[in-house]
Amino acid sequence: MDTVCMDGITGRAPRHCPKCNGRAAVHARVTRAIHDWEITFVECLRLRCCGTTFTSTPEGLTPRARYSDRVVALTRALVAAGVSMRCCVRLFDAAGVPMTLQTVRTWCTDVEAVTRSKARVASCPDGDVAVKLRDDVWFALSTPRPTVVRQLLKGEPCAATR
Repeated sequence: MDTVCMDGITGRAPRHCPKCNGRAAVHARVTRAIHDWEITFVECLRLRCCGTTFTSTPEGLTPRARYSDRVVALTRALVAAGVSMRCCVRLFDAAGVPMTLQTVRTWCTDVEAVTRSKARVASCPDGDVAVKLRDDVWFALSTPRPTVVRQLLKGEPCAATR
């Protein structure tokens, strides 16, 4: 069995200007609620430099996004591994990350399944590939192609075709 851990939101929001790459002045601090299986509140910075005000977010969170980058990446990887979009919604809901089917469809418009996998929520590592969300919450995947699924989950390119 292979286990995969996904990197979360790390550090603080950077303070550099996207135009001049200089150090921007803090204009305001904003605490945002995001959907993730661990962190729910993230501090973002409103910065001012070069005559404009902009938002800076910590690594692992896209500006203006309500979901962490790892939630989106894991959802896309599961769909590419052949897990249905409806099953993804149920899995994440059971893990404490509410989302709708339309949200998953929006994220996965360009994703093609490269194998057929089944996923479920488990309390310990189980199945052919296991993804750790928290100490007591895992996604257990049963798949005929565990190497391909592991590559998808780690974000590595794979030459697998259906």
